[in-house]
Amino acid sequence: MATAINWPTSIKNPVYPLSEGSEDGVIRSQFENGVEQTRRRFTRQRKDYTLKWTRMSATDKSTFDTFYDTTTAAGSLSFNWTHPITNVTKEYRFVAPPRRDAIDYNWYYVDCQIREV
Repeated sequence: MATAINWPTSIKNPVYPLSEGSEDGVIRSQFENGVEQTRRRFTRQRKDYTLKWTRMSATDKSTFDTFYDTTTAAGSLSFNWTHPITNVTKEYRFVAPPRRDAIDYNWYYVDCQIREV
């Protein structure tokens, strides 16, 4: 881990199911005769996680907003995140801006996608 930025521990863990995916690590080339040639795109397969909070408090949302907007400079800086099931900490980066929806007074639905660096 090369970064000193850590995911805020005050934010509760995301809800389950915790969605996990991988980048498409294959380059495919189609030829006129119908043959397809493939090769690896990367030497390492990075994992993506979609984190969801179906009922995040206004306090946690404020912490999350500060973390995203200021600490990670709108997602441009990487951070350390600990997987809630495996307890393994790795370096991640936001894939896209998070979604934040007000669902009730002082309660929010928040989701974001992060990827291993």
